[in-house]
Amino acid sequence: MLLSRTQIINYLKEYIAKKNFKLLLAEEVLLPPSLAELIDLIVRDGDNIIFFSIFFQKAFSDPQLRKLIYLELAKLSKLTSYANKVYLVLPEEYVKPTILDGKLFEDVGIGLISISTDGTVKEIIPARPFERALSIGISKDIKRKISALEEKILRVEETIKRYREDLDNVISSVRDLTNQLSRVFDEVNSLRAAIASTPLTARTQTLVSETEERVSIEVGEELPSFVKDNPWLLELSKRGRGE
Repeated sequence: MLLSRTQIINYLKEYIAKKNFKLLLAEEVLLPPSLAELIDLIVRDGDNIIFFSIFFQKAFSDPQLRKLIYLELAKLSKLTSYANKVYLVLPEEYVKPTILDGKLFEDVGIGLISISTDGTVKEIIPARPFERALSIGISKDIKRKISALEEKILRVEETIKRYREDLDNVISSVRDLTNQLSRVFDEVNSLRAAIASTPLTARTQTLVSETEERVSIEVGEELPSFVKDNPWLLELSKRGRGE
């Protein structure tokens, strides 16, 4: 019967206590949340950080189980920048040649630990030491600084966003004014062209006709009825203007 995850963790903690390892939290090694899900226990041995990942899935056949374990190894290989050693912890029943390939563990540098039903913990394949890219000595201080920097960046981004919106509004207004001015210039040019293409005599005749109609109306309204619409009166008004 396979051990449960809780049983494996408890046996592993007893093993860690005998080794005088110190348990750590994922936050203390600045581990991204997506990678923290792969790890069950984190310990420190002097200056070395060690990750333990427990695998206890059931499978219908050895080939299927081997495939699942190899996929787990591929995931754990992403942890080598954050730890000095990484171990995959398996139930003792899984540690057999039909399932495991020891060379693959050595190639990726992941160690192998088995746990039996009676709680016996064995290091089957030693983990290859890695150089960590991050130090935990100043993890809390770094975390505070990163958090403060992220807040400042967020405020700057929000300010830039507001300025960009205001600038877009100004650009839109300028474009509208430009379009309006363009239409006004087109209308002015059209009027200029129409005036330039109209003969002077035609323009003069138009003005005279408008003046005659206005005079005729004024005369009709101001003189007695017997001189309304008198052609001689209109002729006299023309002569007066001519002189």
